[in-house]
Amino acid sequence: MTLPGIDSLRALLSPEARVDDGRAATTVYARDCWPLLNLRARAGMPAMHPPEAVVFVATVQDVVATVGWCHAHRVPLVPYGGGSGVAGAAVAGGAAAAQCDVQCVCTY
Repeated sequence: MTLPGIDSLRALLSPEARVDDGRAATTVYARDCWPLLNLRARAGMPAMHPPEAVVFVATVQDVVATVGWCHAHRVPLVPYGGGSGVAGAAVAGGAAAAQCDVQCVCTY
């Protein structure tokens, strides 16, 4: 499923930021190090709740724009750090804002 209005989010971001809704990015950001998710990945099972898009933000303004866009479009926002968590928080089925390169993962 494509996120409705994703191009309007792209228009809000700085030139250095990008929105990736490709399968490779959404698969990577669909899980953290929760043991169940690791077992599923090793077994070749698909992600439980993959995001619809990953937003790689470059500035604080990009973060603000992404949060505002998600709120306006009723897209849940879930923080995503380095993916090293073991609680399964990355599989909430919402959007995620990461801290590494200040990425945000958006799911609908």
